[in-house]
Amino acid sequence: MISLKRWPLFALLFLLALAWVIYYPGLSGVFLLDDYQNLKTLERIESPATLQSLASAVLSNPSGDSGRSLAMLSFAAQHGSWPNDPRAFKQVNLLIHLVNAALLFLLALQLGTFRRLTLTQSAITALFVSAIWVVHPMHVSTVLYVIQRMTMLACLFILIGLIGYLLGRRCVLRKPWQGYLMMTGSLVIAGGLALLCKEIAILLPLYVLIFDTTLLRDTPHPPFYRQWQCIVIWLPIAIIFSYFALEYSSWILPGYDFRNFTPVERLFTESRVVVDYLGLLLLPRAGEFGLFHDDYVLSHGLVTPTTTLLSLMALLILLVTAVIQRKRYPAYSFAVFMFLGGHLLESTIIPLELYFEHRNYVPSLGLFIGLGFGLQRLYVYLSCQMRGKALIGSMVIWLALLAAITWSETRLWGDPFFQARVWAMQHPKSERAQLQLATAYVISENYDGAIGIYSKLSTHQPASYILWASLNCTSHDSISVPYSDATSALQKAGFSKMAFGVLEQVVLSKEDKNCPRLSTGTIIGFIDALMENPNYQTRNALWLILKGRLLVADGDISDGLSFFDAAFKLSQNVELALLSARVSAQAGDLKRTEQYLRRARESNTLNRLSRFTYELDIRDWEKWLESAQTEQSVPVVQRSKN
Repeated sequence: MISLKRWPLFALLFLLALAWVIYYPGLSGVFLLDDYQNLKTLERIESPATLQSLASAVLSNPSGDSGRSLAMLSFAAQHGSWPNDPRAFKQVNLLIHLVNAALLFLLALQLGTFRRLTLTQSAITALFVSAIWVVHPMHVSTVLYVIQRMTMLACLFILIGLIGYLLGRRCVLRKPWQGYLMMTGSLVIAGGLALLCKEIAILLPLYVLIFDTTLLRDTPHPPFYRQWQCIVIWLPIAIIFSYFALEYSSWILPGYDFRNFTPVERLFTESRVVVDYLGLLLLPRAGEFGLFHDDYVLSHGLVTPTTTLLSLMALLILLVTAVIQRKRYPAYSFAVFMFLGGHLLESTIIPLELYFEHRNYVPSLGLFIGLGFGLQRLYVYLSCQMRGKALIGSMVIWLALLAAITWSETRLWGDPFFQARVWAMQHPKSERAQLQLATAYVISENYDGAIGIYSKLSTHQPASYILWASLNCTSHDSISVPYSDATSALQKAGFSKMAFGVLEQVVLSKEDKNCPRLSTGTIIGFIDALMENPNYQTRNALWLILKGRLLVADGDISDGLSFFDAAFKLSQNVELALLSARVSAQAGDLKRTEQYLRRARESNTLNRLSRFTYELDIRDWEKWLESAQTEQSVPVVQRSKN
């Protein structure tokens, strides 16, 4: 017989096992979208791994201002599985998701004691909250989209920080200084670790403030608590908001130059997006979830579309009622504040893309905690009227519905070709969904299907012409492309990151000698067309590097180095200087190699986090050069990682 004190643990373990079973079909999926861009640095890690190669991969991530080095370290630990075993990465993601669900259970259990619930009431509420969250279909595209481990790890440390804060908040009433030390240490250490995973960690002080003003409102304050709150909570919040205010014109606003919407249009659109998120979290619908939402309709004004005004009114009503009712219905206020507060960073003024489901991974924690405690209070009220069983039955049905939809979604993620077809059908105006289907056609060698998609997309996305041409790298037959139409379109195209990503893959194929039917001249023609395009001229250094790499791959070392030199004048990049050193060393030009190494060392003084790894590279090359000048030996050139 299970001990009365142990049954919550067994119930939690059963819940986590059930979640693993539900997610299991999706583990056989593939890498998608930004996985390749962010994880390609894993190729730098040698086998066996060295500190230098690990640092090079971990500290060179292009995402975010923090570099997200801790999240990258978790990926680096799996470098042996890249790029051929996505299942290994997805399994770790799922394990992190289950750990987060267990931490959510502990957090809700702690809150139950603050709400003066019995152990049984707290355990049931915590299990309900964890069950909703861990099996919710909104999180499938976070768990099974490998790169979103960054979000999941940030969530893990945010949960640890909040749990530590609650433990300290209880301790501070009996042992003030120990309690203050526990609260401060938890928030600073866990918050710092979360920040090394993703920037959403900066909202942790705001979450603590929301706890204090809602669910913990009636908890007695020990001496000096207000002073502690001003220093540890209010001061960081003020610094964060001041930073964004000061950086708006120099950092945030310029980002809109590469978007097809204005700041006002983004705010209007995000009001609809957040309401849509909320609707899908509370009333999920099969077929509404997925990774590609780049077809989301933009709001150009308050009534275009009309749902913009309705969404703004709905959010305003939620916010106002949450403020007014925070004393009478603290669980409701907590849910609203946590959900809306959790979207302040990614769903307001920063010029990110409009819609991604993973942005709900942390905000939904607060939503479901508030919902759980609200329903617990409702159950107590209804039980007095003999209606509590109906509420329990409704919640069980809802959980079963969530689990069924999630099972359906994970099965879709486990069948990449079927997934591509379904997403393309559900989102006919989504460029990414159509490109994913084209990729599936290429893998299955249905080149006519891929050409049909590229031809259709090329009318509004000229970079599709490059993909069209790149079919020559995989097809057994030569595939012709309307070259004049392609270059003309690329010269006038609006900015898209896709152009560089596709061209870089083509260059990699040329370097690997895997694309003989696509001429270097054709590729350079595409690059020249983009360099003539005003919308792409901010990336001229990248275009010059690609041209140089193409020429080097063709054996034209001198002209390749001249393009590297031109690129370096635009961007003092240490890796570019080291690449130039490798190429000149291959050509046996030791004098020029020495010049490039001197250039690399000078540029490296401007680096911060990545200085260590480049310093080791530079030293290794200087040692080689000293030896080569004596022995006249020439190293093998490594592939560029630029």
